[in-house]
Amino acid sequence: MPERTEILFKIAGPDLEPGNVDLLPTLALASAYFALLARVAAHNGSHLDFTGFDVRKGSLALATNTTAPDVAKASAAMAGTFLKSGVVPRRSGLRPLVDHVRDAQRAFSTDESVTLCINSWTQPVLSAETTASGPEALASAESLRCEVVRIGGERPRVRLISRSEGRAFSLSLGRDLAEQLAAYLYREVDVEMTVRRNTEGNIIDGSVRAFEPIDEKGEPLDALRGWFAPHKPYWDSVEDVENDLDRH
Repeated sequence: MPERTEILFKIAGPDLEPGNVDLLPTLALASAYFALLARVAAHNGSHLDFTGFDVRKGSLALATNTTAPDVAKASAAMAGTFLKSGVVPRRSGLRPLVDHVRDAQRAFSTDESVTLCINSWTQPVLSAETTASGPEALASAESLRCEVVRIGGERPRVRLISRSEGRAFSLSLGRDLAEQLAAYLYREVDVEMTVRRNTEGNIIDGSVRAFEPIDEKGEPLDALRGWFAPHKPYWDSVEDVENDLDRH
């Protein structure tokens, strides 16, 4: 039976403890990252397996095993380059996996880090050095109509979908604002935000400044329907609507 080497996925942050780590973003990043490593290995003609799962008691580390530690190291180093630059080989199938990891990274604050450890060898998964810079650092104030699809966390973040955007995106927000916005889960609201976009125009990070429920503002079409409902019998009996409107 092939010898297995342990791999640790370590999370660190100034206020993080085993009792307050946000589970869903952590597992989302781990899952996306290990899937990327396996795909990078396949792209290079190798096989990379991960078996077993454990959480180190009293620490912020997830553990798994592999029978190909050297492949894992090479794949992690290459994945780090893709995540930093955002550039992947054409027709490699790596683009969605890289984007998935970068999306998952944005659920963490800038003072948190994640490191892959294979024996004494380490590779940053999340740090100031692994996040893209340059044009992506430009921020702008925007207002978008969005559907709230997920909200919460120790450091609150909200997942939004907007018809004007090509994909869902996550933003940070204060606890009080998060509690207010949570009441509109799976509903549309107008959100005022400060966001950063990448060179492709996608929102990659940002924060919510305020929001306004659409229901409370009222929609013009809703107002028209409200007026029309009690008058429907009259208008149903009118043969020439245009002439009737002219007379009124």
